[in-house]
Amino acid sequence: MKIIHFTAFLFLLITFSCNKNSDEDSKDDCIDPEKINKMAPCILIYAPVCGCDGQTYSNECVAENNGVLRFEMGECPN
Repeated sequence: MKIIHFTAFLFLLITFSCNKNSDEDSKDDCIDPEKINKMAPCILIYAPVCGCDGQTYSNECVAENNGVLRFEMGECPN
């Protein structure tokens, strides 16, 4: 009986410790520093996108050159 309780406790401990940093991981997955290239040329068309970092970029090219990995069409809500 003690083995079952210990096993259940160990399982729960591992489960909760694995999910501890899930919010931090999603923030880390938003910007890729290796893809930042602010000197790269982008067309000057205003077609706003909302980056996963909550910032509005003037178009997809600008977002990608700022290292943003995920974005949606349209401005970010204020």
